[in-house]
Amino acid sequence: LNTYGVSLPGFPGIVIGFNENISWGMTNVGHDVLDWYQIKWANNERTKYILDDQVKNVELKYETIYVNGGKTVIDTIRYTQWGPIVYESPKHPQQDMAMRWVAHDSGANELQVLKNLATAKNYDDYINGIPAFHSPAQNIVFASREGDIAIKIQGKLPLKNKEQGRFVQDGSNSSNGWNGFIPTSQNPQIKNPERGFVSSANQHSTSPDYPYYYNGYFEEYRGRILNRKLDSLQNIKAEDL
Repeated sequence: LNTYGVSLPGFPGIVIGFNENISWGMTNVGHDVLDWYQIKWANNERTKYILDDQVKNVELKYETIYVNGGKTVIDTIRYTQWGPIVYESPKHPQQDMAMRWVAHDSGANELQVLKNLATAKNYDDYINGIPAFHSPAQNIVFASREGDIAIKIQGKLPLKNKEQGRFVQDGSNSSNGWNGFIPTSQNPQIKNPERGFVSSANQHSTSPDYPYYYNGYFEEYRGRILNRKLDSLQNIKAEDL
């Protein structure tokens, strides 16, 4: 294994780099993968809540925070079907909100993906090696000695109704939840486009005819400037980059 590139301090693996056969890079995807749900409490202690006209118990989790030179703090976190209660209003409990966030889901293995990329030899190794990367979703660009280039939006992206997630939703009705996730095979991606390059600058991920609704924050300007510059270049060499 002979890999060079950029790593994150304390985090094993190369996130932007190359080996003897391929190169890869990442920028954050702007898709919104976090929604808020207003909780309807069933008791004053806020240990029970209403969901689909039924009373549910919260799950209490205790987080131990060790303070250097001070007293240890025990923080009690209330978990609902949607996720943890992150916003609490002591005077107005009707405003308490739970966070539904992809990063709380299990099943991801981002470290394995970085290992897969470090040992990949071709496009098939790249495309088959990244599906376990769930969060935070990334624009993963790729190039190989064989002459292939590609980009794929890799992450666990919620399957939402139109406009869902733009505002706080009613957490007492489970029908307000996500409709699963966009199949990873249908995440935006392209291989060997006719224009001769792929680019990644946190830009909007798709054209308007993409069949799935999503919302989020996307960088609109850097991507445009990057694409205009690359489109104007011919027979690009390392010095051009």
